[in-house]
Parts: sequence; structure tokens; C-alpha cells
Amino acid sequence: MSDTTHRNSVSSKSFRSSKELIAYCKSIDQGWYRCQALASGAAKLEREECRNACKAAAQAAKTEKDQYRRVTPLAWPIRTLSDSGLKKEANNLLVFALKEADSITPSNSRAQTLHTLCQYSWHMDVKYRRSILKKLYQMIDSVPGWRIARACAWISYQFDVSGDSVFVDELLKNCGNKWLIGRVARDRAQRQANEKR
Repeated sequence: MSDTTHRNSVSSKSFRSSKELIAYCKSIDQGWYRCQALASGAAKLEREECRNACKAAAQAAKTEKDQYRRVTPLAWPIRTLSDSGLKKEANNLLVFALKEADSITPSNSRAQTLHTLCQYSWHMDVKYRRSILKKLYQMIDSVPGWRIARACAWISYQFDVSGDSVFVDELLKNCGNKWLIGRVARDRAQRQANEKR
């Protein structure tokens, strides 16, 4: 069974404990997929067992050699922990992931990681997604990269939709990237036009 097939099979199974889940996922070679599989299975466990499985998921991600592949999959256990009511653990893992993301190269890969972490932690405290968007806006003014621009545009749009456009406006004041400024304006105009229909 391939790593992806093995990972996907977790969603159709039931596990009585984190130990059983960890044993089932042990043969998934790549840490990226093992982390995702453990986080997926953990979502169906009781809180303490979920905590143990998510800890194993984070450890699995650390077995990857590349920093991008070590940090990005942490988004899955972060979301599982948060959804399971383990807020402290989710916050701690997200803070760790954001710190580790700073050392990801190239910058497009770092932007992709930040984008993924933002998507998977959107329902957590707003300070985290604000921190992520601020990092991305700082990046777009200093490093060219289509993933940076795309992440800035997508997250800015989500902020607008959620009613936090003032924060985006503050970032745009100091933004020198004409493409992003134009994209945010276009997205806002399109949204307003849709709302009037």
C-alpha cells in the first residue's frame, strides 16, 4: 500500500486508542503522510488519546529532512487539537510551527507553509492569522514570489469576508506591491457587486 493510500485509509477505520492508531500508521514511510494520517485518526479519539496521537503526528513530521516538509503538515494536528477542545496544545503547536516556518527556504515555500497554517487555524484566535498575514505582507515587499502574492491575496480576502478589513487596510498602507493592492481592490469591488445582486 502506498503512503497516500495508507493515509487515506485511516478515515474509514475506527481506533480504540492512540496506541492502536500509531501502530496502524507506523508503516507509512514519509513523515508528511504519517503526520496527516495520525491527525486524521486522532480526531475520532477521546481527548487524552487525541492528545497522544497528535503528539505522535508532530513527531512524525519532524522525521522529514526538508524544513518545508517538517513544518507544513503540522497544520493537520493543529486543527485536530483545536477541534477536539485541546486549545492550549493547539496554540503551542501553532506557535512552534510559525517560529519554525521562518527558516523555510525558498520564500515561496515559506509562503505556502504560512498559507496552509492560516487555513487550518482560521477558527483559532485572530492574533495568529493576523501574525501570519503581517509576515506575508513583509515578505511580498522584500522578496518576489507568486505564492507570496497569492497567499496575501487569499488571506486578505478572507479577512474582508470575516469583517476584519481594517487590519488589511493597515497593512496595505505600507505595502508597495502594486499587483496586491490592485487585487485586493478588485476582490472588494467584486464582492460588493455580488452583495448588491
